[in-house]
Formats: sequence, structure tokens, C-alpha cells
Amino acid sequence: MNAMTTAKRYILGCTHIAVLGLGLLLGFREAPMQMLPVLSNGAAPPVPPKSKTEAQASDDRDSNAASALVTSAEYSAAWDSLKDRFLPRQERLLIQKNLLEEWSVIDLEAAVHAVFAETTDEMIDCCAPGIQAAPTKAWELVRARAFGMETLRFRRQWLKCMMGTKPVQVFSIVGELPKGERLSTLASLAEFSCTDDDPAIRTDIWNQLISQPGTPVDQELINCVGERICYFMPTTEFATRLLGEITTAEQKFCISALSRALVDVVEDEDFPKPLFQLPAEMRGEVAANALKYGVQNESRALFLANVALESGNLDALQAADADPAFACFAEEMKQPLALAEWALRLPQDPRTLEIFRQSIEGAASGDFAGVRAKLQALPQGWQREQGLRALAKVEKEHAEDGE
Repeated sequence: MNAMTTAKRYILGCTHIAVLGLGLLLGFREAPMQMLPVLSNGAAPPVPPKSKTEAQASDDRDSNAASALVTSAEYSAAWDSLKDRFLPRQERLLIQKNLLEEWSVIDLEAAVHAVFAETTDEMIDCCAPGIQAAPTKAWELVRARAFGMETLRFRRQWLKCMMGTKPVQVFSIVGELPKGERLSTLASLAEFSCTDDDPAIRTDIWNQLISQPGTPVDQELINCVGERICYFMPTTEFATRLLGEITTAEQKFCISALSRALVDVVEDEDFPKPLFQLPAEMRGEVAANALKYGVQNESRALFLANVALESGNLDALQAADADPAFACFAEEMKQPLALAEWALRLPQDPRTLEIFRQSIEGAASGDFAGVRAKLQALPQGWQREQGLRALAKVEKEHAEDGE
């Protein structure tokens, strides 16, 4: 390790620490304190057991190199001496920050205990150098619940430190996290670690996701991760995977990711291609799922709705209607009569009734007179009856709004 920085000299001087190599007492303005014992540098570092992994051995090498300069006991004495010093707040925080950054590399557990015993939450950030220097040893502290009830805070700090710099290290412990935190961690990995030129990270995220349980709550979070990955993964890859032998959980994940890609990622010239790699029923499910994201492009939204309809997958189309995004799209559509004509092609089926009503309401909000004329020209039947009910609802809402 390099010679002590100016900051370290200042810290140790302010806190009355005898530092290796100085050989003298550095005190405040008053009488000097008794010099702390100085340890010899001549002893060889302990040899790690053969059973340790390469990562653990690397952690040990980093820690042993760091400990050659100042001992943990000296940092502890420096920390304790601050209790009796009347210092301006900013000066105290600066001393504590620099001390913890150095101390955490020497003895992370002791530094973190000091933080949790005496300081506010933000000071835990100062222990990041120790976590980053020896992440495997730091995670062992989590496993051992070394900080009791505060271990949760330390675990979150570990994840925060590792997320952007060592995602592979995070993948190695994902399975040890509580279920809710596991999925949110995967979501963060997808957001911060996916890049166009790093397919290995995407693959790791993918493999972790498809091994997760498929309960509805879990699936919602898993789908959120899929929505992030779709920005960095070739869209056709999702379609290719859907055609292979995959689990139900993986299929749902692929459908969610491909649906999001069709809404936000795929360019106009490539828009329908991934859909037509799939069989009709699955194509309809993807299209209907995409409608739930609130497609802003009206021609694309109508295309997706037609794909869902033509596939015969009315269950999927009904599921799309369960989300209010389609109703919002219908209301904002610039071609209300085209939307009304599309709605009139819907088959009479309980699963399409609500999407028919929403489409008529949306079209009527844009061209009330035109839509009413179309409906009144229809013969008696369910379309005329349900359509006029939808018109009455729109008319009532407009009256209440004073329009």
C-alpha cells in the first residue's frame, strides 16, 4: 500500500493516534495522550486455507496488504477519541468519513459496528471501500448476521456497492436474498447492468429469472425485469425462445418482454416481424398483452388489436381490456370513426363486450355525432343496443362536466 495520504495524517493527528513510521505523538492543542502500541510489519500474513475460493483468497490479499499500514486497534482508538472532542460538525464528519473509508479496508466488521453504534445512516456509505475491496468476506458478515438486526442495512449497502461495479458478484448471492428483495435486485441488475455489448449479463439475469417461482406477485416483478431487458436484447430472440422448449414462467417472461418491445423498442419497419415468427394463438396473446402498455401509435395499436382478434384468442383480448390503458388509447385516438368501425367488427362474445363499449366511448369522445349516426343506422341487435348505452354514458359525463 502507498504512504499515508495527507488526510490520514490529519485524521490521526486530530485523534491522537501514533502511526507506524511516525514514531512520535501527534495531539491536539493540549497535553499528548499515551502512545498506542505499534505492531511490527515483519510478520508474514496468514496463509489462507486451501479450501478458500479464488475470490476469498483475493479478498484476503487485499485485506492483508491494507493492514500493513495501520492496525484496526489504532483506527478504533482514533474513533473513540472523537467522543471527547468538541469539533465543528463539518470537521467532525470529514474526520469520521475519512477514518471510516480507511478503517473499513483494514477491518470492515469493526468499522461497521462503529457506524451502527454511534452515527446516522448516511455514514454507512463511508464503509463502501471495505466492501468493494473484499466483497466475499463482506458477504460472509451478512451470512453470519454479524450486526444483528442491523444486518439488513448492511446487506442493502453491500448490494448498493456491488450493483454497478461487480454484477457477477451479486448474481452469486441472489439466491440467498429474501424473495421480494431477490426480484427487486434482479430488476435493478437489469436496469443498471444490461448493455448492448454485454450479452453475458443478460444471460445471467435470464437464467436467474426463469428459475424464480411463478406466483402472480412474483410474476409481476419478473415481468418488470423482462421489460428492462427488452431494451438490450434482440427482439427476435424472445420470439425464438418462445418457439423452443421453455417453462411456463419463462414463457410468461418472454411474452411480457416481447410485448414491451413491440410498444417501445421495435422500429416501424420491423414492427410486425417478431409477431409473425409465432403461431397464431401465441401471436394473439403477445399482441393483446402489448395493448396493456398503452400504445401511443394508433395504427400500431389497431394492428395489435386486430392480431389478437384474428388469432381467435379472445381471452387474451379480454385480458388486454382489463387494463385501463386501452380505454385511454381509445379516447385519445385521432380517427374516432375508424375505431368505431373496428369495434363493430368484434364478435358477439362476453369476452369482447367491454372492449366494444370502451371503443365506442372513446370514439364518441372524438366524434359524438358521427358515431351516433353509425350506431343508429345499425339494425336491432347487441351492437346497436350496447353502442347506444355507451353513447348515453359519454353524453351524461359531458353534461356533468358542463361541456
